Amino acid sequence: MRRTSSTWLFSIAALLVVSTAAVGETHRPSLCLPHLFEEGMRLNDTAGIWVYWLELLLRQHEVCWRVPQQPDELRVFLYGNSAVFGYSLRPQDSFAYGLNERFDRRRIPAHIFNLGFAMTYQLKDALIMRASLTYQPDVIVYGVTLSDFEHVAPSPFFGIMQFFDVNRALALQFAAERPAGLEEPLEIYRSLLSMVSLEHSPAQQLWQLGAAIRAAAREHARRIPGKTSPDLPDDPEWTARRRTLRYDCGRIKEGIEQRFKDWQQWNILAYLKQLSDSTGVPVAIINWPVANEPVDDCYNVRYTNAALAEYNQWLAEQAHAAGFAYIDLHDFLSPEDFVDSLHVAPRGHRKLAERLAPFLDTWLSHIASDRRTSPQTATDIPSRVSDGVQR
Repeated sequence: MRRTSSTWLFSIAALLVVSTAAVGETHRPSLCLPHLFEEGMRLNDTAGIWVYWLELLLRQHEVCWRVPQQPDELRVFLYGNSAVFGYSLRPQDSFAYGLNERFDRRRIPAHIFNLGFAMTYQLKDALIMRASLTYQPDVIVYGVTLSDFEHVAPSPFFGIMQFFDVNRALALQFAAERPAGLEEPLEIYRSLLSMVSLEHSPAQQLWQLGAAIRAAAREHARRIPGKTSPDLPDDPEWTARRRTLRYDCGRIKEGIEQRFKDWQQWNILAYLKQLSDSTGVPVAIINWPVANEPVDDCYNVRYTNAALAEYNQWLAEQAHAAGFAYIDLHDFLSPEDFVDSLHVAPRGHRKLAERLAPFLDTWLSHIASDRRTSPQTATDIPSRVSDGVQR
């Protein structure tokens, strides 16, 4: 297919990024890329995850190139798994988009940058957090579920392995920093990624660059007049609730015991506490909603009642001990508001936006007030992060 001018523009800009990018840079990048998909509102699209290189993904995201619409606009970085990301919905159907619309309507000086990423794994979230710190968050919001605390390293999921392999240099640096709560799993990945048989080569970056260029070409083709997909109707059939009313609760118990044994030992909240202490960036934790589809002693096809109750109590205690803002939404939605046991339908995202709006309005106004009385230089954040996580 003949490349368009916009695809060439992305290709040239991406090549410049590849040639100049340095791992662990402590200043906000000056070179941003044209967005790959979804107008740069998310890190990956729902058509398939083929680009894993965070250097490219962050530079095409609005977190790199957005111009504040109001003075002193707070940069709210949202992290989480595919459910928080808004899979498998359009970005316009996500709660983050709805909250930004509300901020714009009410002229609240804040903008949420959706840095969620499909795939459920707290170590993946932590690496995205570490990579995005150079883009200077004012606030961090983390939506999390028990599934993120699966006590397995390396992850058997191919996408997670690919994610760490592509971001090898960053992962090795992160492991060397020994972030609180994540030392053990990162050491496992450090050992794997340092093996000669897995030695990183320029071919990996070239492969990612090619995947990114193909994504840019696909997005441009989708936007050609006459080729653009029509807007999907509200709550379309493909988001209809797929209830799982029949499952073997005994097998769920066995899975919990195998995959979540000692799950509290790996703790991304400890890293967030360390990060917040070293930078002054406030953190809010959202206990993400999960569908209640009880069978015997199971809450749903993912969790037993006992495991979820233990997790809910532990998460609240950890958040409060760290001094984080905390909101428990695990049972906020009805089963009809979900696509499956974890992912939320558009109407569920609207309910989440409505529920979170007053909480964020109040919390962000306090942060803005504190910042006016005790101003902080945003450009100091990355260097202080690096200093703060070294031990």
